[in-house]
Amino acid sequence: MTELKSIARILHQQWRRIIESDESELQTISSKIRIGMLEDNLWASLEYSDDENWNVESLQIPAGLASFEINETEEIINFSTQIDSYGLFNQFICELILAVNQNKTSSESIIYAINQIRAKISFGRAPMSVNQQRGLIGEILALENLIDSFGDEVISTWVGPTDSYDSIHDFVSPRLHLEIKSTSTNPPVVDINGIEQLDWRGDFELFLVLQNIIDTNDGTNLNEYVDRIHSKIESGFYKEQFMLLCQFSGYNASISYRQRFNHMSTRFFKINEDSQILQPDLFSEIPRNVLNIKYSLAVNDLEEHSFEEIDFSDMSNGC
Repeated sequence: MTELKSIARILHQQWRRIIESDESELQTISSKIRIGMLEDNLWASLEYSDDENWNVESLQIPAGLASFEINETEEIINFSTQIDSYGLFNQFICELILAVNQNKTSSESIIYAINQIRAKISFGRAPMSVNQQRGLIGEILALENLIDSFGDEVISTWVGPTDSYDSIHDFVSPRLHLEIKSTSTNPPVVDINGIEQLDWRGDFELFLVLQNIIDTNDGTNLNEYVDRIHSKIESGFYKEQFMLLCQFSGYNASISYRQRFNHMSTRFFKINEDSQILQPDLFSEIPRNVLNIKYSLAVNDLEEHSFEEIDFSDMSNGC
């Protein structure tokens, strides 16, 4: 996982250079893989000249993951997708680079990367716990508010379920990041899964969004929340992306979730150098053999803001 995170961090920086500058393509940390952008499409190329067993028909590349074409003259396979699918595509390329760096053949690397993506889909997983359902509800309710304000395109800012470098925070746009936490406790206490989860450093503002969601016998279940938000999405493309991200979070539409919830409130807390948290500069003091730090945070002592005080307009530009 550490190696994958390192690959994802570097790849994320390379994508930003491509998207935000005039560089049309870059070599990744794998000599066999290049990435780039053409108009509104992201692409990646993989050399397969050293793969004696190359057979594109055996790869079974899902249409929803990326389109592809073969350049037989140069012995390259080119993958491409719309920029709005950045999170999923970026994760696929991360897994592809990892596999190539582990000396897998090109076809083995593609199959490995596809299977890693499929493994993150909920089918075959253990059922979601009540707290996991609560957490997903908190995220999609935040998404619902953004869709109501800015339309379908904001779905591309929901990167939390994609489990890549840019998904340290749940919602990401160039100048605004949101980390969503759901709790039923009062006063509210939330679990922080690593110091980096509240890393505010960068050219963006970070807000911790607290969703108070309680268990109840006559409220709304997870299926109903998902269906309600899905019905608000007009674009077929974004409907598919929304369901895929829900599945990445563990949701399975074929399961009837019995637990019912009531959403009581949404609160916003700004995270910065003055926040009473484990500050990210502690990274330099943590011994290398300490791999993770998790802690519980009482949020009432943080700096609270109203919805109206936050400029969400940057979310309309996507991630």
